[in-house]
Amino acid sequence: MSISLASTARFARNGTSGKIVPKGDMSGDGRIDVSPDGKRLLLSIDMGEESGRKDWDGPLPALWSFDIGSQKATRLTPKKLFGWDGVWIDNNNILFLSNGWRKE
Repeated sequence: MSISLASTARFARNGTSGKIVPKGDMSGDGRIDVSPDGKRLLLSIDMGEESGRKDWDGPLPALWSFDIGSQKATRLTPKKLFGWDGVWIDNNNILFLSNGWRKE
């Protein structure tokens, strides 16, 4: 099993590849953190979604967990909470930067 960190988040196994995160890519400054137990990756992903915010320009940052054993990705941050630069505190908790949605 290998993870390619070029410009997109893709999973490659036995010569095949597929997208880890639908509508998501990794930029050069994207962060990957391995869980303390080594079973999951915490991924900072640039989502191909519209923000609907006047004060935001560019791709929406989201945090995803990738389970290495099951090869499944799960979005951790909801669409209205922009999250990036996540790190594992322990096997069940993460710390990250965020920009939440505010009513105007």
